Amino acid sequence: MAEVVKETLEEFAGLLLRNLNFIGGLTYGSVFGELVMLGVQSKRTASIIASSTCCTWEASVGLPAGAGTPMQVVMARTEGQVFRERVGFVVLCIIGAYCSMRILVELRYILEPFLWALFLVMAWKPVVDGIELRLELMPSPE
Repeated sequence: MAEVVKETLEEFAGLLLRNLNFIGGLTYGSVFGELVMLGVQSKRTASIIASSTCCTWEASVGLPAGAGTPMQVVMARTEGQVFRERVGFVVLCIIGAYCSMRILVELRYILEPFLWALFLVMAWKPVVDGIELRLELMPSPE
């Protein structure tokens, strides 16, 4: 997880204060852009503060003239980070399955009549179709 913040510098009582205002968050696989890196703007407008190792690539597609040469920065995650992410995912799946089962148990008395109706409609559909077919094939009395 990384936070996107807007930086401002203010002078207060002779001291230079750096304020960070939270704008949003970036999760694994998120995409963000900074126009200063591409040379479009001269002043940075936001900063990324990561809580763990991040991997960032500078885009080379659609660079304006004079924007400089693109570079690629790759930072790999450690085996411990990958393990924690995978274990966390499994734990969240287990919690989600447990919560789903608890909700279904709580809603059993509401859902049970609808499920019986669905079952009976699906079970009797072939029988009704067969009866309708025989009725259609019967010769009409003249």
